[in-house]
Amino acid sequence: MEEYLAMASRGEDVQSNINSSITGTIAYWNDAEPHNQGQYWYFWLKPSGKFSSHSEPRICLVVDENNPSIEMLKTAAESKSNQEFELNVFIIPRQRDYLQFVVSKDDEVKQIRSGTSTLKESDQNETELSPIIQQTETVPIYIHPVEKWNLLVKWTGDASEDDFKELFNPLGAESVVMLKSEVEIDERQAQINFKTQVDAQNALDQTDGFVIRGS
Repeated sequence: MEEYLAMASRGEDVQSNINSSITGTIAYWNDAEPHNQGQYWYFWLKPSGKFSSHSEPRICLVVDENNPSIEMLKTAAESKSNQEFELNVFIIPRQRDYLQFVVSKDDEVKQIRSGTSTLKESDQNETELSPIIQQTETVPIYIHPVEKWNLLVKWTGDASEDDFKELFNPLGAESVVMLKSEVEIDERQAQINFKTQVDAQNALDQTDGFVIRGS
């Protein structure tokens, strides 16, 4: 994972024949309905966070409607909640256009070559499913929601977003979101997001009672 994160931060391509873990949000592959062809539903995993500059911004998941995760994916796509998911998959060759994976009802996965033998957005509704059935190689894939942990900071005064980043980023914060208080006009709030509960608890312990510039 550390190796892949470093590679993604440099904007390099995902390497062939290694396990990659990519975090992103779920949307339907096309905005227009239908979002499925027969029993297969088409989703777009959009790399986010540290992966937002990833060189493969178009990852297509073709999922059997009988897969146990189908309702979770459909709910995420329909609600547009930006719930993040983590995709762990073994990438075979790098593709010229986009990465595409077909996920069976039993979570068996075939990576399908992008290009002439795969679906394109422009001709999705006219393309038969036969190219998807072509044998490539079955590889393990896991996709699951990413847990988020956050601290809610309330204060009055002149503390800024940069002040909170300077304080919490060294403690493992992934992002700082400034919020508007609906309770008191003078009160301000910020949400500090962490990857794990341990990081959030550690940051809370180390900053309890901390004062930032007259806040």
